[in-house]
Amino acid sequence: MPPPRGRIRPISGRGWSVTPKTATHQVAIAFLKNRNSGPGKTVYLSADKGTEHVDVHLAPYGKDKLLLSWESLKNAKCSAGTCTGTFTGTHLRLVDRNGKFAGAGTVVSARITGDIAVLKDGTLSWAYAPVTPSSPLRSPGRHRPRRACGSPG
Repeated sequence: MPPPRGRIRPISGRGWSVTPKTATHQVAIAFLKNRNSGPGKTVYLSADKGTEHVDVHLAPYGKDKLLLSWESLKNAKCSAGTCTGTFTGTHLRLVDRNGKFAGAGTVVSARITGDIAVLKDGTLSWAYAPVTPSSPLRSPGRHRPRRACGSPG
């Protein structure tokens, strides 16, 4: 799939304006050679044009992998940076530092509701709400948050 590059133009005193090429949010990562270089090869992790992919998280996983997570929404409506729709799962995918997939991805029904923390022993930890959210996605309600862990083991 070719990169969905949009039009990027500077806005006086306000940074950059990006006009996306796709109608829905897709997940991609790009690796930099160093902090002064432009983006290198882009790796696409989603391509479903009818699904919004939101709330992306990235964390180191072991010595040479990265864990990416994101949520998918069907029948989504997006406005002012907020998307609401039917939650279809949280995707988890490992990639190596060259952008190659390290095994098959998986989809879970829990939401990762905060940053992924890397503990001293390399274990990943994150908070999640033990419920399947309904449409529209908003506050998880009165459910007690839990913590999950994963180890590169």
